Amino acid sequence: MEIVEHIRTNLGEIRNLMLSLEDIHFTFRFKCLSGASIGQHVRHILEFYQCLFETGNVICYDDRKRDIRIETNQAFAIKVIDTILTELKLVGEDRSILLRSNLSAEPYDNVYLSTSLYRELAYSLEHSIHHQALIKVGITQLCLEDTLSENFGLAPATVRYRNR
Repeated sequence: MEIVEHIRTNLGEIRNLMLSLEDIHFTFRFKCLSGASIGQHVRHILEFYQCLFETGNVICYDDRKRDIRIETNQAFAIKVIDTILTELKLVGEDRSILLRSNLSAEPYDNVYLSTSLYRELAYSLEHSIHHQALIKVGITQLCLEDTLSENFGLAPATVRYRNR
């Protein structure tokens, strides 16, 4: 399935970046990112995939675990990426799932939306690219742009547009 290969490539980019970063770069909190670190963005990306693979027929990204080890320990985060890559090998046919989400600041204001596994995989990939763009801001602040692949943090549509 094509979506799985695109996700594998995307997570590979993140994994490769992490292998090139010092721990201090991974956990540094950037003022330009509202005090967030690269590690926090990586955690956020990975937890959406974890949430998707750990769910049954109802998924709720709001209820993800928020495991601090992912944002503070690069070796642990790489293991999480490897686990997600393994989970992706097991993705079979598309299936219907229900998305539960609270789209307001008020508690207990849940909405339920019909979706599918493939749609949520596509969403998670787009979500990852968005956060990679923010990671790229931090990497630029560190003057480490040479650690990034050419299209890191760029949406495929942007790459296609720039190449025409």
